[in-house]
Amino acid sequence: NNQLNPAGTAARSELAQILLNVSKLTPIYTEETVSIEVPAQNGVPAHTMTAIVTVPTSASEDNKVPGVVMLHGTGSNMHEVNGAYDMAAAEMAKQGLATIRFNFQGIDEGTEALYVNYSYTSANIDAKAAADYLAGLAGVDGDKLGVLGWSQGGTNALLAAAAYP
Repeated sequence: NNQLNPAGTAARSELAQILLNVSKLTPIYTEETVSIEVPAQNGVPAHTMTAIVTVPTSASEDNKVPGVVMLHGTGSNMHEVNGAYDMAAAEMAKQGLATIRFNFQGIDEGTEALYVNYSYTSANIDAKAAADYLAGLAGVDGDKLGVLGWSQGGTNALLAAAAYP
């Protein structure tokens, strides 16, 4: 009946048609894991941040989109609780917003700094590094960036916005 039942069964020909239809879909955003080198500054040691950049496929040099820097809370990471930031990034991309989410230093994979070095100062520096990276992308309007924070990331968002308006 032209309806897909994920728990159902399909004949080989039906599965072939499903795969053919899926192969014709056009993605509405791209997602890339990147590394951002953060130099030593203000007593914060140099470190590498792992980040995920999500950009609408409509973004280009001629069609720049606004961006959002996403800051996670304490005890979490760039994916946030139950993948909330992963889902939010996809939804924002559907609305025409680019996003970057990253791990503060000492959190999870891809960082060489220790969590003992994490502070409000280091969080501001990391947020600025992520914002600079996002603003430097060809399809992102660097003059239209926002910041979003969850839990401790909310405090960090306010502090980073005040430190780097």
